[in-house]
Amino acid sequence: MVGAIHIDKKKNPQFDFKDANEVVSGVGHLNILVGTNNSGKSRLLRTLATNNNTVTFLAKEIDDSRSSEIRQEVYRKYNSLVSTYRNEGFVFHEEYNFTKEILDTDPTDYLRILEIVDRFPLMNKDWFRSVRSHNISHLKKAFEQLKDSILSQAKSYGDVVPSILYIPVLRGLRPVQSNSDGSSFMNTDSFILRTKFDYFRNKSEAPQMFSGLTIYDEIKKLLLGTEQERLLINEFETFLSVNIFESKITLIPKHDEDVLHIKIGDQPQYEVYNLGDGLQTIISILFPIFVRKDTEFLIFIEEPENHLHIRWQTLLIKALKKFDKHRFFITTHSSRIINDEDSSVFHCKKHNDKTIISHVVKENHRKQILNELGYLPSQILQTNYILWVEGPSDKILFKYWLSKLDSKLVEGIHYSIMFFNGENYRSFLMGENEFDLSFIRRLNQNFGIVLDSDRKKSGEKFNPRKKQIQELFEGSGNFCWLTRYREVENYIPKDIFEKAVEVAHKKIVTISGDPFEDRCTLYDKTSKPSYSPKIKLPEELFSIIQKNRDGSTKGITAKDLRQAIEEAIENTKSQNFRVNKIKIAGEVVKLKPPIKNSELNRQLQKLLTKIRMANQVVV
Repeated sequence: MVGAIHIDKKKNPQFDFKDANEVVSGVGHLNILVGTNNSGKSRLLRTLATNNNTVTFLAKEIDDSRSSEIRQEVYRKYNSLVSTYRNEGFVFHEEYNFTKEILDTDPTDYLRILEIVDRFPLMNKDWFRSVRSHNISHLKKAFEQLKDSILSQAKSYGDVVPSILYIPVLRGLRPVQSNSDGSSFMNTDSFILRTKFDYFRNKSEAPQMFSGLTIYDEIKKLLLGTEQERLLINEFETFLSVNIFESKITLIPKHDEDVLHIKIGDQPQYEVYNLGDGLQTIISILFPIFVRKDTEFLIFIEEPENHLHIRWQTLLIKALKKFDKHRFFITTHSSRIINDEDSSVFHCKKHNDKTIISHVVKENHRKQILNELGYLPSQILQTNYILWVEGPSDKILFKYWLSKLDSKLVEGIHYSIMFFNGENYRSFLMGENEFDLSFIRRLNQNFGIVLDSDRKKSGEKFNPRKKQIQELFEGSGNFCWLTRYREVENYIPKDIFEKAVEVAHKKIVTISGDPFEDRCTLYDKTSKPSYSPKIKLPEELFSIIQKNRDGSTKGITAKDLRQAIEEAIENTKSQNFRVNKIKIAGEVVKLKPPIKNSELNRQLQKLLTKIRMANQVVV
């Protein structure tokens, strides 16, 4: 599939590139084009979607021998040029001498070689440690010719001619063009006609397009078609039911109507215009993608977030990720989509009359983009619920447990998990000599807390301060779980915990399964014992030393003293070790254990109810 794009600057002079010349690398599954209004991101999207010779899509992988061949040719031709011009007085600074960079590159990574070659025409006098006063344009031209030669060869090896689908910002599921008397609407895709007229007047360059206006006829045709075509609609309904609507979806092209009818679960069936615009947006984007799911496509989507609540934006992005054969290019202003951790982000910024394109690889660059788009930190970072836990290992476990019980709730969108490091709960829960919730309430109105009881046995009383916190939270209607067992780790199934320790610490341990045992300190019978430097002598020997008044061992034989010391040292013998709780939690999650403990399940269900209420999510 596609891994890079070559944009011919001579034929597309409106684009320029930061840290590159013409090769846009870093193309992934989801590719997000961002920038302020009129930054050129939509023009870039349409340029990429146009079927002409100004853009070349390059494969992510090509035959190893051909990739190595390109590397060797680059190395040979580059060094030949460098050697020639060194004799004329040009000496590169080390950071602009690409010999080592070319050699160090994996021979099979031909896209990396193309990135290096692509930088050649960016040459300027700052590249040189020693340079004669005459113009460097001749040298620059030679390197540009080398670049063109290499790229031409690389494109012949890795050129991908993809199928392209374009989903414009003009979309919907209802015909919009009426007949002359206004009594009915014509089955004409006015949105596509408008899009083609504005942006793709050359018919040979126009990609496949879908606006949604023809969905009634397309679904009707498939339902009346072959068994495989009817099955495709059934599969699409199931896809929507599972991934978007959480209820059974039925799509109905009702006879003698011009719009699609939709039935959700047990609700009555409605015309699509009697349902929300968000629902229409989701279907108009996913339908053309789904019916092409078995063929590799580059899918170009303009501003998919239009009419979508942030939760539906999340569901749409998760749904797009399920189409492995497709690559997506998306323009957006949505902070949710920009912040998606699996996406490749490309920043478009207007400079004079050009759009400068840069691949975003650093987190602070994403923050700059969001600032540029006018987002405040509170608009991006706040979620509708905060759960406070004692440490980072608890955060890992609770994220897993919550997602296992309800995968549709997303951390960072519906809730956040923050930790306060054990006894430090006093620092943010204490007011003037008493517990109060004013500080954490200022952070978020919806919150809960999990506290380890630290009890060492079943009959032991709970820490009175922690009981106070429990009463304070529950009394104010907020979630609080003061664990009955010793710690959160005691709710991990015994066999899963043992396997996690084995992987994380390379030690074989056996734990009792006692819910009050200390799972952070475990016995390893295979390890070498360690001894404490502090020992305790037997009482009878210590009494003799006390009577001596000077601390001497007078009256104690050397043999008895030696024996007593050796026994005392033996008593300090230990084969215990402290587990790394974060590593253990990480390994536990990988093993995907079931939630068997009734107390854990009960408390998680209470917590889920609170999170759903805070997000107005109905189960």
